[in-house]
Amino acid sequence: MSRISDTKSDEMAMEHYRQQIERQNDAELREVQSKHNEELRRMLENKEMELDSIRHAYDVRISREAEAMDEELKKVRNHSEARIEEERKNAEVEVQKIKTTNEQRIAQYRKNSDEKLEDIRKELQASSDNMYGKAKRDAAKHEAYEKEKS
Repeated sequence: MSRISDTKSDEMAMEHYRQQIERQNDAELREVQSKHNEELRRMLENKEMELDSIRHAYDVRISREAEAMDEELKKVRNHSEARIEEERKNAEVEVQKIKTTNEQRIAQYRKNSDEKLEDIRKELQASSDNMYGKAKRDAAKHEAYEKEKS
């Protein structure tokens, strides 16, 4: 009877451990996703602030007397807008690279978690099979003992 309760206790401990690992993996996954989202949000905000800062730097009031400077400023603005667009495209490429890297990292975490869970399941199954076999043998011994007694 003690072995059966030990077996049940071991099974409960293994199940508890498996659940604990699942919770831990889920928490790590949520943390990685949260950090990823926060990092993307910050990057986008920084790039947008940078773009706003660049636009603001070129938004200068021009007096009527400076028409010649106005023409030069238009040229500079066109060039700057092209640079801003180029920077925006570069930023989008960078953001996409970071997203891809983080998605790969998350996929790897998931894969590792799934592998750990599968290993735990196998261990639990092997332990259960072993305990079942042992209980069956003990029952047969007990039955044989009872027959000898009678």
